[in-house]
Amino acid sequence: MAIEIINKDNLVNSFSSYKEVVIIIIVIHNLIELYVNLRQLNRLKGDRKMPEFLKKLDVTEEDFQKGRYYKKDKLEFGMIVDIVKTVFETLLMVFYYQPYIWNYCGEILANMNLESGNEFYRAYTFFLIETARSLIIDTPLDWYSSFVIEEKHGFNKKTTKIFIYDLCVSLALKIGFTFPILYGFLSVVDYGGDYFFFYVQVFITIVMFVMMLIYPNFIAPLFNKFTELEDGELKDGINKLAASVNFPAAKIYIVDGSTRSSHSNAYFYGFWKYKRIVLFDTLLKQMTNEEIYAILCHEMGHWEKNHFWINIMFVFAQIFSMFYLFGFFRNVAEIYLSFGFSDKSTFIGITLFSMMYTPISFFMEKAHLSMSRSNEYEADAYANNFGHSKNLQEGLIKLNKENSSDMDPDPVYSLFHFTHPTMLERLTALDLLQKQKN
Repeated sequence: MAIEIINKDNLVNSFSSYKEVVIIIIVIHNLIELYVNLRQLNRLKGDRKMPEFLKKLDVTEEDFQKGRYYKKDKLEFGMIVDIVKTVFETLLMVFYYQPYIWNYCGEILANMNLESGNEFYRAYTFFLIETARSLIIDTPLDWYSSFVIEEKHGFNKKTTKIFIYDLCVSLALKIGFTFPILYGFLSVVDYGGDYFFFYVQVFITIVMFVMMLIYPNFIAPLFNKFTELEDGELKDGINKLAASVNFPAAKIYIVDGSTRSSHSNAYFYGFWKYKRIVLFDTLLKQMTNEEIYAILCHEMGHWEKNHFWINIMFVFAQIFSMFYLFGFFRNVAEIYLSFGFSDKSTFIGITLFSMMYTPISFFMEKAHLSMSRSNEYEADAYANNFGHSKNLQEGLIKLNKENSSDMDPDPVYSLFHFTHPTMLERLTALDLLQKQKN
């Protein structure tokens, strides 16, 4: 994992084109996002009245306006942050900030009597410096999001102590896990030679599945308390539901989500016959047992239709395509020189190429969102087949009301950003399924 110094003798003395292309890509991508966000912001602002269809769903004018104001505040803040960050990061690129820090890392290692030409040492030092920079910038933004925006709309339940605890634990986990993963990644690329993309795919697959085992069992409990659901009507009903659809539910947990937010959720994790169902305590307060069964039946529909594996395969395809294409640029010295680097490094190379890959990742991301929305329709249909359509509809309405969701978003915005169909789209589809069933 040694860093290769670039020999400039046989290269054309013009290396600005790659950086210019990346800057153009960044500008175009952010202009598209800005246009989409402005469409949504325009829909959220002003004296927009509640659409007629919502009045038929037991949604009050207060519920509708509350969701609009919450989403407007979040979107305005997010747009300002995105614009400032984009301009700032672009200026850093123009003025060769990254190569300066990369070279500075070499000096730090030399002063510590460590091998400055060792790619892993320098890459990890670079990561630590960038993590510190992100911490300084993002911490005030996260604080404002939680203690101003979320607090204003009644969702924040964090205390300053919890905020600091979450920040410190997240930082420690990030630093700790990056060390072996970065070392393994660079070693695999070095070992793989011309076919490194295949070995990287295998390595990332292993890391992802290991993290899927580690996260719910060891990391999530660092942030929340998980308690087994007590015996009673709800637990009996969930077990009965799981048995009726052959879902291998091993245990059912309640998580104290209310310690940090009043938002609600439900999910399951685990492989094969060791599935664990997790319910947020906020969900139990907001819904009836029948509505919880309907939502869980929807989640079990994802399992029955193999949506987890379909999503995993899509992510793997994205990863493979990026690293396969990176192979064609990996040793192009002009790319590194155009950004101000005087040596070739896999770590820097993939960082630069990921920006060049943005147009492809943009379209793949939109395709993934479309697939995700289609999966939600399938899971809804699955719940409908087991007679949970009405309770699922009522549960969806409550979820949207309690979480102040945007009940009437701009169609282009939802197409670009939503992993789920809008509430109206899902309710309409469920109505149609009920009519077909009857």
